Amino acid sequence: MKLKNIKPFKQFVDGITVIVPIYNVEKYLSEACESLLKQKKIDFKLEILLIDNNSTDSSLTIANDYASKYPSIFTVLKQPKQGVSNVRNLGLQIARCKFIMFLDADDYINDQCISSVYSFFCMNENIVDVVAYNRTFFYEPLYDEKGKVLKSEHFREHPRNKLFPKTDVYDLEEHPELVQATLNIAIKNQDNSKKIYFDTNLDYAEDAEYITKIVSQKLKLGFVKEAKYYYRFSHYSTVNKFDSPVSSYQQLEVLMERHFEYYWENNLAIPQYVQMVALNEYVWRFGSFRNKLYPFHLDKELYQKWEDRLRKIIRSIDDELIMTVPNLDRFHRYSLIDFKNENIKFIFRGNHSAIDFYKNGKIIGKEEKFEVVIVDLTLRNNVFSIWGFIKFPFEDKLNLKLYVEIDDVEHEISTYESSYSSYKRREFSNQFKGFNFQYDLMDIIGTTTLNFFYKIGESRFEIKSVWWTRSRFLNVKDKLYINAKKGFKLEYKNYMNFEISTISTEQEHEILYRNEKILNENYKNKNLDNPVLNPPLNIIKLREIGHKVKIKRIWLYADKPGVIDNGFYQFLHDIQNADNINRYYIFHDSTDYLNKYLEEYDIQIGQIFDHFILFGSNEHMKLIMQSEIILGAFNGFAEVYPFSSEAYNKLVDCIDAEFIYLQHGVLHAQLKEIYSKERSFIDRIVISSEFERKNLIDNYLYKDENLLLTGMPRFDLKNKTVEKINRILFAPSWRVSFTKGRTADFGFIIDEEALYHSQYYSGLISIFESEALDNFLEANDLILDIQLHPIFSSLVKKFEELSTPRINIVKNKIPTEKYKIFITDFSSFVFDAVDLKIPIIYYVLDNDEFLAGNHTYRTLDLPLESQFGPIVENISGLISSLNTIVNNGYQPEENYRKRMDSFYSYPSENRKVLYQKIKQISDGFANNGY
Repeated sequence: MKLKNIKPFKQFVDGITVIVPIYNVEKYLSEACESLLKQKKIDFKLEILLIDNNSTDSSLTIANDYASKYPSIFTVLKQPKQGVSNVRNLGLQIARCKFIMFLDADDYINDQCISSVYSFFCMNENIVDVVAYNRTFFYEPLYDEKGKVLKSEHFREHPRNKLFPKTDVYDLEEHPELVQATLNIAIKNQDNSKKIYFDTNLDYAEDAEYITKIVSQKLKLGFVKEAKYYYRFSHYSTVNKFDSPVSSYQQLEVLMERHFEYYWENNLAIPQYVQMVALNEYVWRFGSFRNKLYPFHLDKELYQKWEDRLRKIIRSIDDELIMTVPNLDRFHRYSLIDFKNENIKFIFRGNHSAIDFYKNGKIIGKEEKFEVVIVDLTLRNNVFSIWGFIKFPFEDKLNLKLYVEIDDVEHEISTYESSYSSYKRREFSNQFKGFNFQYDLMDIIGTTTLNFFYKIGESRFEIKSVWWTRSRFLNVKDKLYINAKKGFKLEYKNYMNFEISTISTEQEHEILYRNEKILNENYKNKNLDNPVLNPPLNIIKLREIGHKVKIKRIWLYADKPGVIDNGFYQFLHDIQNADNINRYYIFHDSTDYLNKYLEEYDIQIGQIFDHFILFGSNEHMKLIMQSEIILGAFNGFAEVYPFSSEAYNKLVDCIDAEFIYLQHGVLHAQLKEIYSKERSFIDRIVISSEFERKNLIDNYLYKDENLLLTGMPRFDLKNKTVEKINRILFAPSWRVSFTKGRTADFGFIIDEEALYHSQYYSGLISIFESEALDNFLEANDLILDIQLHPIFSSLVKKFEELSTPRINIVKNKIPTEKYKIFITDFSSFVFDAVDLKIPIIYYVLDNDEFLAGNHTYRTLDLPLESQFGPIVENISGLISSLNTIVNNGYQPEENYRKRMDSFYSYPSENRKVLYQKIKQISDGFANNGY
C-alpha cells in the first residue's frame, strides 16, 4: 500500500493498531504474526500494519501471505526510507484505531496482551497517555557444532517488572524510578496537530526519547500485569550494535542531553522522572561487568571533552535519585556521586557508630557497617596470612587506615590500592584499600588475640561486617569450627577477631575429632554424596583422607580440557626422576588428544599409563587431599579442583597443596582481576624474564620468593635450528564479546552474530579478499596461515571456505619455529616467536574496540610500542611491514632484535632447573611435616 492513498481520519476506530516494522526477519515473522492472531477476547477492531523496510529475504512474501489470508486484520506497506523510526512514523501517521501498540517482528506477545491492555486503557484514557506491561527476555536454545544442546530455551523477567506490584495507574512524580524506555507499551492515538513522532536523527534509544516526550506531558503511567511482551534476546540487534562505547559514546550523550535541553534552555527544574530516564541509561552501562560506557579509545583531549559533557549531565541529576535508583549497587551509587566532583562533608556520630555524608547541607548517605572483605586466609610454614580489602565509601577522601591490636598493642597495617577497586566490573569503580597481614605463629607463647579495626584520624571505628570470599585452611562457612594445624589452634571469634593458641598433639587430635563430629551432625540430614563431580566419595571421607599423615609424596600436573601445555611438558620431564615422588597428570574425558603428542615424540603411553588420572574421578579427589604440589598451566579453580565451591569450602582446611602456576604464555596484559595475589589460588609463578619479575612484584602483589625464573617448560622443547619453510603465521587473539556462555568442559559458546558484525571479523575477511596481499605473497612465494584461537574451533570450517592458494586457515598445526614471519595482535603467543627470534608484526584488526574493552583486558603491562615489531591497522600497512622483513632476509630489524635478545633470562635445560627448584620447595614442606 502506498502512503498517498491514505487520507487523514476524522475519527479513530474503537480498537488497537499494532505497528510491526519488518526487515529481514523471515525466521521470526510468522511467530510474531501468530501471536497477534491468537489474542483472546478481541471484540474490537484489531489493525496490524506490517511495514517492510527494504527486506532482501522472504519477509515481504510472508507478510503478503498473512494479508491475503486475513485482509481485515493485516495491511502490508513499504517504507523506502531506511531506519526503524521512519517505519514506525509511517505507522503512526496512518493508524486508524484509538490506541496504538508496537511489536518488533522478531518478538511476540502473550495471548491476553492486547485485550487486557485495551480494557485498562479504555477505563483510564483520560488519565494516562501511555500504558506499559511486562517485558520478558526470551532466549533461544544454544547448540554446539554437533547439534548438542548447550543451553535449553529459557525466559528471564526484566528487572523493571517487579517495580510494578499490580495493574494500576502510577504517578511518576511520586515514583520517578518507574522508567519506561522500551516499546512494550500502548499509546493513545492523537490528532495530527498533537501527534508525536520518533526522532529519525537518533540512531540509538529513539524509543526511550519518544516515550519520555509523551509521558512527560502528564507524568502518569499505566501498567498491566497480565500482558507480556517477549523480547528475543538471542540475535544481533540495535542494542548489540550500540553495546560498545566505540559506537555509542556520542549517541549516548546526545540522548541524555536531548532529555534535558528544554529545561536547561528555559532555566527550569528538571522533573525527577526525566532525570531518571537519563540516569537509567547510565546505570545499566556502568553496572555492566564489561565496559559499555567509557570511550577509552579516544585520545586524551577528546576523552576529557566527553567526560566533561557527561559530568554536566550527571550533575543535573539529584543525589537522592542516584542513591535510590533501582538495580545499582550501593558502592556504584557512591562512585557516581563522586564523579560529580562536588564537595562532600563527613560527620562522625558521637559514639563512632556511623559516618554521615552531606552535600549542600543535605545528608546523602551514611556508613554504619565498617566493612572488611577477606579474600584469602592461609596458614603455611607457621605463618598466618590474611588478604583482604576495606570496603568503604570515599576511602581516599577520608584517609581511612587499618589497624590490628595484638594482645592490646596497636599496629598500623600498610595498604595498597586493591584490584577489587574494580568492584563488580572490569573497570575502576571505587577506591578500595587492600591489605596483607602476616603473623609468625612461632612468636606465640600460650594465647594471642588479634583484633582489627579502623582509624580515621584519631577516631577509632570497630568493624561490624565481614565478608569471606575464600579461606585456605579455616572453614568460615560454619562458625562452630575451631581449627587446628601443626601445633596451633585458631579460633574465629567474630567480625575481625581471632584467637591463636599453642596446643599439644593430643589437643590437635581432639579438635580435629570435634570438627568432624560437628560436620557430621550438622549435615547428617543433607546429602553429602555428590558434592563433587563424581560420587560416591563424600565430604567426611575426603576430610579423613586429608587429615591422614601423608606417607606418600604426591605432585599433580594439569592443563585445560583437551589442551596439551606446560603441565604435560613438565610432567613428562619429571616422571623420569627416581626421587620417591609420586606424579600424576590430570586428563579430561579421554587420552586421545594426549596420544597424538605421545606418538609424535615416540613416547609409549603404556609405560606411564598408571600416572594418568581422569579429572573428577575418585582417585583425583583423593590425590588433591594428599598432594603437596600442584602444577598447572592454567590458573582457574575449575581446571585443577574436581569439587564444587560448596564442597571445597568444607574441605579447604584439609588441603595443603601448594599451587605452582606454570603459565601458558607470558603475562603482558593487565589482568589484575585474575592474576593478582589477592585474587588467585597461585602460590608461586614460573617466569621467563626480568620484565615479568618486576611486573608481578610492582603490579600483582607477589614477592620475589613467589617467582621461579626458570622459563616455561615448553621453551625446553623448541627446535631453534629447524629449517624454515616459506610460510607466515597469523595468530590473532580472541575477544570475550564474541562469546555468550560457557560449555561444560570450560570452553566458550561463540556468539556468531556478534562476531560477524564486528570490525575484527571484517578485518579477517579483508585479508582473504585483498588482491594486493595475494599478489605480494605470490611474488615472494609465501603462504599465509591463519591460526584461529582455539575458542573459535567450531568456526574453522566456515573460514576454510574463504581459503585461497596463498591464504588459508590452519587445520593441522605446524611447529611455530618453522615459520619465517609471525603476525598477531595482542596474543601472548607472540612470546614464543620472541624466544625463537622470528620477525614479528602486530596487526590490530579492531584497535578502537580493544582499547574500549572488547577483550578480557584493554591495556597491556608491556605496551605494543615497547614490544618486538611494527604495529599496523590495515592491509597496506601489513604489506609494507612484510616487505621490509623480506628485504631484510627474514630477520627482525635491529631495534626489535635487540629487544628480543635482552628479553628472556631463563636458563638452558629449563625443565630440569624448574624441577630442581620445585623439589627444594617440596623437600621443605616434607621436612616441616606438611
